[in-house]
Amino acid sequence: MRLFLKSGFVAALFLVFSVSLLAQDNTSTIEAVKLRANTMLKVAREKKWDELYKYVVVVTGKHDKATRRRMEISDNATEEEIREKVAGWFKRLYEAPQPYGVVDVRLDDKDKSRALIEYIHEDIDGFYMVFVGGEWYYTLEY
Repeated sequence: MRLFLKSGFVAALFLVFSVSLLAQDNTSTIEAVKLRANTMLKVAREKKWDELYKYVVVVTGKHDKATRRRMEISDNATEEEIREKVAGWFKRLYEAPQPYGVVDVRLDDKDKSRALIEYIHEDIDGFYMVFVGGEWYYTLEY
């Protein structure tokens, strides 16, 4: 009986510890996404359109068909073409009114490498980011 109680206690401690680590991990992930999204929005506010391509998933080599299609980027586009298309996309979106800071970040319940970012753009608006190759990128594929 004592062995059963001890093993039950150990299992309960393990569960509490695991949940605590998961919560801590989610918090640090959310902070990383928020930092990356705020940095991207700051670049847009500064109207540095040519720099925004660095924040879009199409530069990773990942074939995000929706983002490429909506930004009119062909599969064989050069880096310069990608830069121009992304710059045009964000300029149309954010030249006026400008975007402001992140209000909330929610990780996808089923896929922690995807996040919904809510931010101020006249009212509350949103976009998705995806984790690829160690960094978070703007995506239109959802």
